[in-house]
Amino acid sequence: SQNYEAKEGYRLSRYNWKITEEEIAACFWSPYNAPPKRSLMATKYGDFGWEPNETYIFELSYTANKILIKIDGEVIFDYNGCFGPGKVGFYCMSQLKTHFQNFSIKSFLNFTHEPTSACVNEEVSFLPYYPVCSDLPYFVDSLYWEFGDNQTSTELFPLHYYDSDGTYDIKLTVYKEGDCVDAIERQIVIKKNPLVNLGNDTIVDACTTISLDAHNPGSEYLWSNGSVQQITDIYMIKDTSIYVDVINNSCAASDTINIKTHTLPISELKFPTAFSPNGDGLNDKFHAVGILDDVAEFNMQIFNRWGQLVFNTDSVYEGWDSSYNGQSSPTGIYIVKVNYVNGNQCTGLQAFSYNGSFTLVK
Repeated sequence: SQNYEAKEGYRLSRYNWKITEEEIAACFWSPYNAPPKRSLMATKYGDFGWEPNETYIFELSYTANKILIKIDGEVIFDYNGCFGPGKVGFYCMSQLKTHFQNFSIKSFLNFTHEPTSACVNEEVSFLPYYPVCSDLPYFVDSLYWEFGDNQTSTELFPLHYYDSDGTYDIKLTVYKEGDCVDAIERQIVIKKNPLVNLGNDTIVDACTTISLDAHNPGSEYLWSNGSVQQITDIYMIKDTSIYVDVINNSCAASDTINIKTHTLPISELKFPTAFSPNGDGLNDKFHAVGILDDVAEFNMQIFNRWGQLVFNTDSVYEGWDSSYNGQSSPTGIYIVKVNYVNGNQCTGLQAFSYNGSFTLVK
């Protein structure tokens, strides 16, 4: 009817001349806010009226958080906000012989969930299409969720977790005064999380390399050592914890392994019981024998039988050739005292002392 009256909500009017801001304010109103007035006029239908002898297909979607208007399939008004229940009126103030016909109005149910697909044990938030702005639509006083895994809820905005992968049928049923008003079903796909197992905590020898495999080929990897490969090699020096994050098909999993290092035994230095400085190239010097490169600190003192210090060095690579005060020392028994620190990052460091005697032979 040309004289249909809208007592609530929006009035939508069309003129065949360009109207002013004041006229917009008079002809378009909302109980909530003003911006839709200007948005509605900023269309090809906003400045001028309907064309004579034309038929227009007018579509309106009105929800608690959106008003969407289409004319001949073209969106001319799309506004998000918070809207209460209301009515929409159609007016023709300047063009007579305009008829509105074939009206069809339907209240329908819908819902969404975030994320649209989820992983096992990931939080899924279910939302009716009227959330945020109002508690329930006017034609509903209760609702009932079925999540497809024998779990249900009567909350408006339920949170749910699925403990196994698969496709689940979700159903939302709404009631008014105890009677079923409407029901809608849709599906959600729950994806499997990658299975990550680095193995049991273990003990390895220090200064050895171990390989860890995160499995799940084709996934994205991030190891605590910075590697992004499926397999990473770890050179073990000290106790450490290694973890990896694995992402496959947008689903993530992680694992940690604790690895202790077994310190290798430290090799002590050996010292000969005799030497012969006769220039034959064999045993011409008295010196330490062993893995000399691992010695961190070293001091060796040699005394003759009268207790005189005949040789002193802080270098593990230096030996005594029997010289003392510019002369070769005589044959006999000599006392040696050695203090040193031996070891490396694999064995650790340890202090040692050696006190003994040796024979100078000529």
